[in-house]
Amino acid sequence: MHMLPYDAQLAVEHRYSRKNIRKYVRDDIQSCKPLMDAVSQGVNLLIGYLMQDPGYASKQQRLWQLQQQLDNASLEEWVLDVLTVVMVLEQSEKLTQLVGMTAHIYPLANQIDQLKTAAEVLAVLCQADLFDIARNEYNELLVVPKYRLDDKVVAFIRQTQYLPPMLCPPRKLVKNWQSGYLTFDDSLILKRNHHEDDICLDSLNLFNSVPLSLKVDMLKTVSEVPTFVFKTPEQQQQWYKMVTDSYQVYLDLVAAGNRFYLTHKVDKRGRTYCQGYHVSYQGSKFRQAIVELADKRKVTGC
Repeated sequence: MHMLPYDAQLAVEHRYSRKNIRKYVRDDIQSCKPLMDAVSQGVNLLIGYLMQDPGYASKQQRLWQLQQQLDNASLEEWVLDVLTVVMVLEQSEKLTQLVGMTAHIYPLANQIDQLKTAAEVLAVLCQADLFDIARNEYNELLVVPKYRLDDKVVAFIRQTQYLPPMLCPPRKLVKNWQSGYLTFDDSLILKRNHHEDDICLDSLNLFNSVPLSLKVDMLKTVSEVPTFVFKTPEQQQQWYKMVTDSYQVYLDLVAAGNRFYLTHKVDKRGRTYCQGYHVSYQGSKFRQAIVELADKRKVTGC
């Protein structure tokens, strides 16, 4: 007995969506009392950080901007957001990487101010024993996780991937912060250029509504080959993993009926891009060639 497309799509999203990682990690954190006690300590430390007299005007202005938008509940969200990023790490990571990964948390218009705040908050939260900051043999600062996620959460994170095409028609888009997928929303504007002005949602809905399929005969007879020379063994390994994962997605799509939909976003200039990774009509020549319209019509006349 086959699942209906809507139910099958829900199952795929719950199984593979990276967007759901945050929820699983948050639930795991909030179920651990010692960790939540450390989170409370982190909130108190952040209150002191925000109320400090930094001694120079630019930082005073930055802290003042943050104070206008925050309360204690928001501060706890800060701590949980930072901790979620740190706990997903399976090994130590450079402090500079974590600064870049957490800068978006802070409601500041200037990106440099966001980065400065991210670095300072990581230093503050380290004092709550939520994680450690240490130097390696190259004198680089590393963020070292102190807590381990539940094994089930770790297993879920490892199986997540870029979501395959949708098995049911995407949700109708009615606002700029939305998604065609069923279980999460996201900005429809690429590369952190989100705004609420008109981005022609009816055009995106039209693109999203077109059912597609794979050319099975071609997939049976033609293999994908690299279009560039590998510079490192790691690059070669990543390419073969991408191809292997893609062929598994092809098999899953065909087994589900070989009828699917790609979602779309726009860039800040209004150009439209499909959001496929394993399957995309805007990818390499091979990936363009294996996608066709699911509802075919014979073209006749001039």
